[in-house]
Amino acid sequence: MGAWFVEQISRYSSYHRDGRNKAIHFVGVPAIAVSLLLPLALVKFGT
Repeated sequence: MGAWFVEQISRYSSYHRDGRNKAIHFVGVPAIAVSLLLPLALVKFGT
């Protein structure tokens, strides 16, 4: 792997260890997942 790629992965990794980022992801990722799945509850399949 190139030095640039290793540097980018290192920055990404350090950013995602931050407590604020973990808290935002803990709330935000499930909220996004639910918001994407809820419209499927409105669709009637098979009947």
